[in-house]
Amino acid sequence: MAEDILVSTQVLAKFAVTLLHKMPAARPEDVTAVLDALGPIHVIFPDGDIVRRAVEARAAYGRIWSEDLNPGQEYFGIPVTNPFQ
Repeated sequence: MAEDILVSTQVLAKFAVTLLHKMPAARPEDVTAVLDALGPIHVIFPDGDIVRRAVEARAAYGRIWSEDLNPGQEYFGIPVTNPFQ
């Protein structure tokens, strides 16, 4: 299944920071273990093409997935959903 999953460097970095500084904070060695377990997942480096594809996906699916924005709020008519709620 890992071959079918992509994660950007930004998302991976935010994930690590969240584990280190929120919830109750995880120990650095535990975060390292989690990152090692995620090793088989393909990491992508966002570029202009990736951003364009994200905009096209939003157009196709009509939703923004974010844990940072306000769930239920609309931005330019597009509803926000927090996948962690």
